[in-house]
Order: sequence, then C-alpha cells, then structure tokens
Amino acid sequence: MLIRALPFLPAMFCLFLPSRPAGADPLLHGVTTLLACSEPRPSRRMPVHRGMVAGERCFVVSPDQGWERIGARNGLLLLRRTPPAIGEPPLFFRPADVAGSPTRRLPSPAPHHLPAGPLLLLLGTVLVGAALGANLRRIGRRCMTWQRRARALGMVSAEIASQRDRLQVRRLQLVSSDGYGTVRLEKWEQEKRYFCRTRLLPLLSSCRLDGEWTAIETRVQARIERAASASRQPATRQAAAARAAAAAGDPRVFDPGMDPVDYEHHCAILLRRSGWDAQVTAASGDQGADVLARRDGATLVVQCKLYRGAVGNAAVQQVSAARLHHRARFAAVVSNARYTAAAMALARTNRVHLLHHGELERFSPERSDPGPPGARSAR
Repeated sequence: MLIRALPFLPAMFCLFLPSRPAGADPLLHGVTTLLACSEPRPSRRMPVHRGMVAGERCFVVSPDQGWERIGARNGLLLLRRTPPAIGEPPLFFRPADVAGSPTRRLPSPAPHHLPAGPLLLLLGTVLVGAALGANLRRIGRRCMTWQRRARALGMVSAEIASQRDRLQVRRLQLVSSDGYGTVRLEKWEQEKRYFCRTRLLPLLSSCRLDGEWTAIETRVQARIERAASASRQPATRQAAAARAAAAAGDPRVFDPGMDPVDYEHHCAILLRRSGWDAQVTAASGDQGADVLARRDGATLVVQCKLYRGAVGNAAVQQVSAARLHHRARFAAVVSNARYTAAAMALARTNRVHLLHHGELERFSPERSDPGPPGARSAR
C-alpha cells in the first residue's frame, strides 16, 4: 500500500508547505532614480546634493531596488526596502514614482500555518501504519492458510498410517515387471488415485478442508509411496543375504523367480510364525490344497499361486472344493499377484480369503472378512 501512495506524496507535501498570503502585493520599484524621505513629503527627482539628503533623512532610490508596501499617509505610499538595508527606515513615495499596483489594498493578515515538519511526520506515520496493517493482514491470512494445510496433511497422514499394511500388499500385488525387466507401475498409480478419491478426499470434505487438496497432493502422494514401500524394503545387508538365500533355493526367503514348490513351503513357514501348525501336502492327491494348517481345532486349506499375472476364479473354485474334501472350516488363496474381479466376486460368495503372502504372519480368519486384501476398498 505504501508503494501505491508514493505518486501522491509530492502533492500531499505541497498541502503542508506555507503559502504566500492571498492578496499580498508584489515587490515595487522606482521608475527612475529619485529621493525618498522618511517624512511624508513628496519625493524629488535627482540630481541633488548628498549632504542635503542626509540632513533631511532622505535617501537615494534607484530603479533596481525592491520595495514592499506597508502603509499610506497623505496620499503617499509608505514602502519598506526588501531586503532591508541597515539604517534605512521606511520611506514615502508618490504613487507615480513607483511601478506596480500601488492602489491595491493592504493584504489581510496571513492565516496561521502549522509547521510543516510535524504534519509530514504525521503523514508518514499514517502511511507506514497503513502499509504495516496491510502486511499484517496478509501475514495473518497466510498463517491461517498454513494452519489449514498442516491440519489437512496431518489428517491424511494418519489415515495413510492406518492403511499402511493394506497399501503395502496392494503395491506388492500391482507392481510387476514385463519380459524385458521393466517395472510396470500403471496399475499401482491407478490404485493410489483410487485410494485418494475414496478415502482421503471424503475425510477432508467432512472437515471442510478439501480446498487444500491441490496444495498438499504432491506431498500426500509421496507419503503414500513411502508407507507402501518403506517397511517392505530390507536393509542393504539383509537384502544381500536374502538374494543369496533365494539363489540357494531357501524357501524362507521369497523371490519372484523361486520354484512353485518352494513358494508353498514359504507360505507354510509364514503360517507357522502366526501360530498355525502348517504342513505342505503331497504334490499329488492334494485335491486343490497346497498347505493344510490347524489351530485351536480349526482347519485352514490354502492354495498357493506364484503368478506373474492376475489370479483368476479357477483358484477360488479349487480351494472351495478342497475345503469340502478336507472338511475344513476356512479356505484361502495365497499369491504374490493381484486377483481378477471375477475371482474377488466368487471369493465373497464362497467365503474364501484372498491373501498376499505378506499377510500370512498376521492372518486370523476369525477376525477377517473373506475376500481380497482391502476388500472394503476393492473396486
């Protein structure tokens, strides 16, 4: 605001400068060289003797001298030298001997003017105060915006943390490599957009913070990616050990290129860590059950699918038949890949759990709804 007021400062400065009183006469001057006296007697033309001038208190006046009118008497003008001369009193002149406007009235007393310094100081204080007020309002609005964004980011971060396990599973299922070794992220990016649209934006809308989404979207996407992948990434030494074990065919370590039989043993190991008595069935005659697990009198049949593509409903049909054959209470399909929409629909109607092997260590069928990982958010 101070910058906007700068063009008007010269005009405002002029308002407070002392001005010449209205009606004041301009300077007068003699029309020729003459004598003017301090007594009201007519001025005389030169030449004249200087001693006589000094004796009569008369003075020589030249046309280049300036005079100011201060009064009149007996038809004569009483003028004062401007600038004043030392020892020279006001002198009387005939109106015809001076040039200017001798017949104008004497000026009225000049109005009282306040000193310009305090007024300019006051004006500067007002302008600076206005500028500071505008800046304070702008800073206040920015602080409120930052506060709203921080609140919105905190809310979505808490939701991401609560959904971390499901996000990790979905990323493992949807991120794949093609035949050339190129990592394909298209389905995972689509899943992140779906998660934001169905979980995060409704949460912000409930608190009227959805208007801050554009400002925080980039940071939210980064936090989703970090939550979905960070805890699943082993440390450098652990990763090296895992690669060495996988190369040696160790079923305790998952590797996408491992043998399907080793993958069945890997799933059984994970179930045992969760408290199940899990055993891999014989390669032939398993009737669709790759792993049989028992705990607290309940039996779980598991079919393991080490796939590169999506798992279809054939796996759901096989494990449903295996549950009837083994008279098991629970059935599950475990895979490293994602599931098709047909498989998810069939799993819900047949009460079959569709799992990623990363969920087996925490799997509890009594507390889990049958269906794919994150079934409540599945499309």
